[in-house]
Amino acid sequence: MIGFAISRNGWSGTRLKGVPHMIHTRIVPAILFCLVGALGPSCGGEECRDSGIRLCEEGGIYGFDTCGEAALLQVCPCGCASETGGCEPCQCTPDCAGKQCGLDGCGGTCGTCGAHQYCSQGVCIMDPDWGVNCAACSSSTDCRPGLTCVSWDQFPNSGWCSAPCTSDASCGHPSMTCIEQTCAPTLDTICSGDDIHVLDGCGRDIGLWTTCTEPEYCENGACVDPCARCLEENCAVFSEYCLVGSPCETYMDCSRLCAATDRVCQHECVSANFSAAVAFLGYLGCAELRCNWSCFELYWDDIACEGCLNYTCGFDYASCLLDDECSNLMGCLDGCPSSDDACVQDCANSSTQAAIDLYNAFPQCAHDGCAEECGLSTCEPACAGKACGPDGCGGSCGTCASGLTCNNGSCTSGNNYAACNDCLDSCYGLPGCCTGMGCMCQSECATSGECPPGTEFRCGPYGDCYCLPP
Repeated sequence: MIGFAISRNGWSGTRLKGVPHMIHTRIVPAILFCLVGALGPSCGGEECRDSGIRLCEEGGIYGFDTCGEAALLQVCPCGCASETGGCEPCQCTPDCAGKQCGLDGCGGTCGTCGAHQYCSQGVCIMDPDWGVNCAACSSSTDCRPGLTCVSWDQFPNSGWCSAPCTSDASCGHPSMTCIEQTCAPTLDTICSGDDIHVLDGCGRDIGLWTTCTEPEYCENGACVDPCARCLEENCAVFSEYCLVGSPCETYMDCSRLCAATDRVCQHECVSANFSAAVAFLGYLGCAELRCNWSCFELYWDDIACEGCLNYTCGFDYASCLLDDECSNLMGCLDGCPSSDDACVQDCANSSTQAAIDLYNAFPQCAHDGCAEECGLSTCEPACAGKACGPDGCGGSCGTCASGLTCNNGSCTSGNNYAACNDCLDSCYGLPGCCTGMGCMCQSECATSGECPPGTEFRCGPYGDCYCLPP
């Protein structure tokens, strides 16, 4: 507030800063009043109060109190109305030229935009994310004109707005392809624990596809078989050959129908494709040795020997099965109890030396390559003081000159069947073991010591005893 005095033709008092001077000069001096809230608490001993007087001057409406104070109550942008003493109504012409929407400049609007549109500088613009190709939808009304709401049959909540197309490029979207003249999002899979969900090219998880069951697990959007993964990583040289539909699989299907001791059936399977049989045995052995826990979950002692024999000696085993005589001999010996020498002799008598040699290659391979896995004895050659005979490890300490025979490591004259060189003959061509007491045939060898459970003593082709599965 700024105080000042008015001349004789006016009245004395205080006015608000900015109140036009002419307001005061036009008021009758005899009228004294106060406005509520003015600075002066009283005038003439009376409390100031609103006089109820209003005056419009110079673009504003002012009010006065009984103490002579004035205050601006309202601004009149279009001046004062002489008839009413209030503000003159403004005359405004709406400006909507070239506008679809927005303000008209006079407090109104030039129009409103439709659904899924917004106003930008007076023009209605479609929401760029609404109803476009690949946008989510539940019906075609959610899509822009010319587009249709389509969904996958397996996923009813997978709807997307689709445009007609003639090629992938005509879809105009990097994650859509043209299927049956309809733009469809590409699909991918993702893991959620052991669940596989489908993710479409529009960036949405559209539902559960499948759940991996043990022992499978989800990795990179697919169920992974731990056995297949192990075989792929460790047995690729075989797995590449033993693919679905390969000769290897054909042999496997054939041999699966054969009983374990049906050598005739196994012979027919091997004869159909020898290379496939060898590959399958190697594949099986590799799986047993390197992927046991992923594929079989067996104790090592239960699978190590078989795995080693398949992997290391599969060729020798298949070679015997491929040969008619050796296959027959194998089948004949399978039927002989371990202590039945007469049965072994009958099998030998009915076979040929070539078949016997071929048959012996498999146990020799087992001894040389799978001694540890199969619990076979390993030893250092013992030839100290010996001129001939076996070295105790499948080899020989030497041979005797013509006319001499080996007897307990010494070359002597005469025909002594205890000589190690004669063991094969005395055992009718089948494996025999040369001991200090003479020759022991395969059946006799089985009683000469202790073998781990599940195995029994067998004779090798060079007169040595070792343990093999029966």
